[in-house]
Amino acid sequence: METIDKALAIIEATEDGNQLHPFDLKLVERAVNGFLDEEGLATFDKLYRDVTSGNYVSPWDAWYFGIEGLKIDVLGYVYWRGVAVEHYTAGGCWTEEAKAQAEALAARCRRYEAVGLEITPGMIWQDDPTLEKGAQGEG
Repeated sequence: METIDKALAIIEATEDGNQLHPFDLKLVERAVNGFLDEEGLATFDKLYRDVTSGNYVSPWDAWYFGIEGLKIDVLGYVYWRGVAVEHYTAGGCWTEEAKAQAEALAARCRRYEAVGLEITPGMIWQDDPTLEKGAQGEG
């Protein structure tokens, strides 16, 4: 099967590419434009096999960076157990910096839950009530 046919199959099977990880969408683009070396073509072929066999897991269905409790949507909104807690602009949500921020965000959400606080939109931008509670309890 030709590269273009594989690319079309991938795009069709992933809601016009909307269910692809941004890196995978870029891989398809590079394949169509003939910009892949042997390793890139092997990765593209694996993506084709995964998508067409139903084994591809969309990043929008998986834990964000593998962090249980965190998910991200195609618009860049990050959710903790279904509650929007963060937002990234296009291109900024799959960087190493974003991964570190996601790990810190999840740790903070777990800490809030551990002391019985309900996670609400925007609360991560407020002062950390778990730190305040600890400081008040020390006196």
